[in-house]
Amino acid sequence: DMLVVHGRYEDAIEAYRKIRPQTAELYNKIGIAYQRMAKDEDAIANYGQATRLDRKFAAPYNNLGTVYFHENDNKKAKKLYKKSIKLDAATAPFWSNLGALYMVEKKYSDGAEAYEKAFLLDPDIFQEIALNGIEQFESPQELARIYLTFAEIYAHAGMKADAMLYLHKALQEGFNNRQQLQQDQQLATLRGTPEFDQLVGIHKP
Repeated sequence: DMLVVHGRYEDAIEAYRKIRPQTAELYNKIGIAYQRMAKDEDAIANYGQATRLDRKFAAPYNNLGTVYFHENDNKKAKKLYKKSIKLDAATAPFWSNLGALYMVEKKYSDGAEAYEKAFLLDPDIFQEIALNGIEQFESPQELARIYLTFAEIYAHAGMKADAMLYLHKALQEGFNNRQQLQQDQQLATLRGTPEFDQLVGIHKP
């Protein structure tokens, strides 16, 4: 595991393969190492072996989903994400990954619902996503919609500073419908604050 942390993926794989017995958890870790080297076929093979050894182990289904999502096979990715959630609905990244897929498909309501479930399980999940980068999104418009969704969820939770942070990010990525922001019920807790009014261009008499 430390070899993986330090980016020595081939050495990690070699070490994992020496461990006996070879469990589903080990094949999942080998799959992760291959995926980080962008060797998708090897990752798929090892995640698949993990699912065959333990069909109730949720992680490799989710990880397989991330491979197919990266390859723009959203149908397979969605099926795998939902399978992982069915097996383990208490893991925030599974919901977050499903949310990202819905956003790419422009199913914003479904995406927001999945992201909110991820947030309720782990209030730090959006910071983790931002730190890891959201490179899978194809356009600034999609990224802007993601950030707006994060802002809405934070605002609804009463976390105004975080909501404003992601609202700024949404505008920086090109979201420019100020009227929508003024009417957005999810952002109601922000309305009337100087920061929000300035951001959306509301001028007090």
